[in-house]
Amino acid sequence: MDKYAALDLGTNTFHLLIASFNSDNQLIEHFRKREYIHLAQDGIEEIGQEPYDKAIACIKDFTEILSFYDIKEVACSGTAALRTAKNGPDLVHAIKEISGIKVNVIDGITEAKYIYEGVSLAIPETKEGNHLIMDIGGGSVEFIVIKNGHFYWSNSYPIGIAVLKRHFHKTEPISRDEIMLINQYIRDEIGKLLYICRRINFTSLIGASGSFEVLSEMVHSDKNKLYVDISIDHFTDFYEEVIHQNLEERLARPDIPADRAALIIVAFQLIQFILSHTKCDHITVSKYAMKEGMLGSLRNLEE
Repeated sequence: MDKYAALDLGTNTFHLLIASFNSDNQLIEHFRKREYIHLAQDGIEEIGQEPYDKAIACIKDFTEILSFYDIKEVACSGTAALRTAKNGPDLVHAIKEISGIKVNVIDGITEAKYIYEGVSLAIPETKEGNHLIMDIGGGSVEFIVIKNGHFYWSNSYPIGIAVLKRHFHKTEPISRDEIMLINQYIRDEIGKLLYICRRINFTSLIGASGSFEVLSEMVHSDKNKLYVDISIDHFTDFYEEVIHQNLEERLARPDIPADRAALIIVAFQLIQFILSHTKCDHITVSKYAMKEGMLGSLRNLEE
């Protein structure tokens, strides 16, 4: 089987996925790796020296890994930080020099399209009913609306968790006033989505990658499953626990990765806000997201 590789260069994490497809169009994973880079730790307007150096080291590592596999084609996409930071083009050029791989810095709509394709590979049930897909990134959050089993609308908003953390979450535990400011900021940014939410009854909120993976770990889900369903009550219990904890307490929790402990509060607050404006029965966490969608698009182009 032909092997394809996807590099998803996000604001918080860089991902490498190498996979092939069987005759039933199922993804067969050969290698997966994630590195926390935190490009926006000094602000999304410019990539700081430390994350810049971490990004370069990560790309060197990924390039060595790719050399061990017989890859038919590589797709590489950069998202919010690379399209926003003034030195993003410098990093894109450096990546090309090191790896020979061209980074396609994509807009939010293209990002949402890949996310939708990845989620569809994991959750065939999206072909029926109304669903809201949400992918929480560091610099932006992508939303896709599925209405009656069909792609209906999508948008990307600059409300990523690195942005929310930097601007609003300054005390530990987070204060009530900071939560109010986060909610107001989100509300001001996503007016069109809230308008849609008032008119569509969603069966589920589908979370793709990132912070939603932490949520699936909290319910001790089967790692071999492509998706896991989580009740709203379960999420509310986790939210109430975590929102009152300080960073030291979150770092002590075995169900929150150390690299996500600082950002999980704003991520959960973001999820809580969206749930409060929808009538979802449950949350579904998809194992597949943007990088799987990138691979699916590569394969479809060749058919």
